[in-house]
Amino acid sequence: MVSYHDRILVLEQEDPKKSLGTFDPRVFKGDNNLHVVMDRTNCMWNFKMERGLVPASLRNQFTSFNEAKKHADAYFAVKSIKIKEVLY
Repeated sequence: MVSYHDRILVLEQEDPKKSLGTFDPRVFKGDNNLHVVMDRTNCMWNFKMERGLVPASLRNQFTSFNEAKKHADAYFAVKSIKIKEVLY
């Protein structure tokens, strides 16, 4: 169940020929969603995968969802991935 404190980033690979490195390709099919979740104890946002580990570059904490999304946009731009949609 998705709530105000849990948002799913729907990702799209712009160039299928480009290497994803260690990023899980199941994310593009909806089989392993990338969540941005707010920890209610400290109000910090972080990334979570439904299965497996979040890439090291996304393991930071952020003071707002917008800051987390901005960081993700920059990270994914290098990998030819774009955030197509945010589900609440």
